[in-house]
Amino acid sequence: MKILMIAALSALQLSAAVYYAKVEPVETYTIKAAASGSVVISNREIEGSIANGNVVVQIDDALNKEELASSKRKLNSLKMILAANKENLKNLEMISEIRQSQYDRIKTLKTKSQVEKDAELTNLIGAKNQVISLQATVANQEVQINDLLYKIDTINDTIAKKKIAPSNLFIYKLYVD
Repeated sequence: MKILMIAALSALQLSAAVYYAKVEPVETYTIKAAASGSVVISNREIEGSIANGNVVVQIDDALNKEELASSKRKLNSLKMILAANKENLKNLEMISEIRQSQYDRIKTLKTKSQVEKDAELTNLIGAKNQVISLQATVANQEVQINDLLYKIDTINDTIAKKKIAPSNLFIYKLYVD
């Protein structure tokens, strides 16, 4: 009986094998920041767990934030200047209308000399030139405001791209130091 037992145990040991299982993910993603810079935060504690919108990697964006604040201040200043110039334009247009009515009133009068008529015409042309010049300035400022708005949107986009905060993804390994 002992011999039979020893033979059975020996046979079991010979047929025994060690099996290893490796779990592979169905899909893997490599996430990269769309903007370059030096890494400020690398959240290594999140490795091996699911990210729930937590910041995993943060790239330095301090300079971008300063540029954004400066651009917003410039935008506010340009808007104030534009409002003042639009008010000034209204006043210059009223002056131009007054000059036009004065010139229209005296241009056919026989009692006024040609010198007076020419002086009034010169005043009218000067007023119209001021209106045209200020209209060009206002248009230029509107272009500057639009350019600044585009720049602000670009800076906001860059700042958003310097933070990787995935949601509902399993973080296997971070290759960021």
